[in-house]
Amino acid sequence: MKRNRIDIKNKCLIPVIVVLMLVGSGCSREDEPKDGNNCLLTFTQAGLNVISTKATTSSPLPKNSTVDIAAYKIISSVESSTNTQGKSYKISDDVGTLKATNGNIVLPGPQDYQFYFFSPASDWNNGIDKTLSIANGIDFAISSCTVSVSGSAQTVVVPDLSRKCSNVDFLLECVPGNVVTSAVIGPSGVNFGGMTHSPVAYTLSSSCPAIDISGQAQDATCTLPQSSFTVIGNNSEASLPVLPKSAGSITLTASVLLNGSTTSNTLSFPVSGIAFVAGYRYVFVVQVSDPGIEAVLHVLPWNYQDNSTNAGIPGYTITLGSWTLTNTTASEGSGSAVLTVGGWIPTSSAASEGNGSGILNGTWLPVSGTTTGGSGSGTINNGSWTNGSSTNTMGGN
Repeated sequence: MKRNRIDIKNKCLIPVIVVLMLVGSGCSREDEPKDGNNCLLTFTQAGLNVISTKATTSSPLPKNSTVDIAAYKIISSVESSTNTQGKSYKISDDVGTLKATNGNIVLPGPQDYQFYFFSPASDWNNGIDKTLSIANGIDFAISSCTVSVSGSAQTVVVPDLSRKCSNVDFLLECVPGNVVTSAVIGPSGVNFGGMTHSPVAYTLSSSCPAIDISGQAQDATCTLPQSSFTVIGNNSEASLPVLPKSAGSITLTASVLLNGSTTSNTLSFPVSGIAFVAGYRYVFVVQVSDPGIEAVLHVLPWNYQDNSTNAGIPGYTITLGSWTLTNTTASEGSGSAVLTVGGWIPTSSAASEGNGSGILNGTWLPVSGTTTGGSGSGTINNGSWTNGSSTNTMGGN
């Protein structure tokens, strides 16, 4: 009897062992199809680009950028409200090559799916599905496509992403002379007041619409800290992606150290009636030189990168105002003049542009390739503009 009990016990263990072996072998590779109806999807793109505006050439998504890919079933022409599967990917080189970071997507087929590709990777699966939280400081871009999934393996070409945010740059330029020797960003950095309240909810849709900022307050302050500035020669520059903004006033406050002094000068100036449009960069240049300090704004397509000089930037240029510089002492310990900054003196052209219709309030925008002045009329590639006129709408926005 004892041996029979042992035999029965061993026979009972055999099915359990077989089941465990099958389960173990089936889960050894999470990105392999589990049965004949599943399809292993590989996402590729010779160079995944991000498009800023219709009028500009696209540029590769920067190396180490994260991209989330989410799939939603389409049943009877209706897209599911919850995702079937999602994975995170990363740009592995300087030409925009996608690389999976936690396995590839495996989906049952045959089946139509709506795919979403968005950067940076987000908390889209945390809370309400299909809703992203977009904040100031995030360079958000997205694309979408419909794919009929079938077979055991399939390659999907990722469409270029469309940028949905704006960008602000601050460039401090120093032109050394008899009085001015140096100018750098001070401890308080640069603050932009009057920005769009953050975050904003963005719902995934196959049309990849603009970020809806209607009803959002303009009470946010965006900061470029001193540590974010890159110093090249006599210039200091920093950049920040921001939410688009409807027309309204902002105030810039910059902490600046002049001539090696440890005491900051605060440069504060308003810009009235300005809107920030998705896909465009708003480059605020403050130039310090012997005659004084001048603030200039360039509005240009995001992909344009060279801000090394006030002149020659394609797009729109307007002088916002200036400050006077006064040499209050003959010298300080380093032998440099101690400078005092006078009050802000706005230009009349900036005030009229901000209160009217045009570049600043986002009614029409420049496209790359033509430099134009800040007042009067001029030509910007495929149309013409006149300050204060709402009759001409530019292409490229």
